[in-house]
Amino acid sequence: MRVYVETGVLIDYLAQGPFAMLRSTRRRGRDPVRLFADASAVLQEISTQHEGATSAFACYEAEEALYRLIRTSLKGQPHVVAARLTASRPILGQALTAARFFGLTVLPLVEDAVADLAGADELVKHRIHAADGLHLMAAASFDADLVLSADADLLRVDRLVRNRSGRPMRCCDTDVAIPVLR
Repeated sequence: MRVYVETGVLIDYLAQGPFAMLRSTRRRGRDPVRLFADASAVLQEISTQHEGATSAFACYEAEEALYRLIRTSLKGQPHVVAARLTASRPILGQALTAARFFGLTVLPLVEDAVADLAGADELVKHRIHAADGLHLMAAASFDADLVLSADADLLRVDRLVRNRSGRPMRCCDTDVAIPVLR
């Protein structure tokens, strides 16, 4: 099975230690410890049994999420932009390291994905914003069977978007994906 891993799943995995602030609340009845365990389980399953990918865009989004969180905590400090970047940049490398560790191909953001998204009127109808749409287009281009996501908007389009081979892609969170991957 080909599996595309969206940003939220990487964040679930990385939200430990210095990045714990990224997952401080529950999601779908699971606390951050359980979210980490589920993300770890699916990433391990992908690395041993499936072909996985994420995108360079997911690495960017991980940094951007951390940057937004620390923005308020550093207000009024000298050299605030440099301080925010210094504090948030390490997660970019951690996201890339996690992708490599679990054998995920890191897909580039390419013009075709943007062009495909621009023509995907059904995604507008389902209120899918550009960032989420770019993940779906990357997954479709990768010919993914399954899109792993923590994003409620992406979970809403389960089986509505087709991959390159014309098969509908499953979109599910890690807890739902565990039995699917086994």
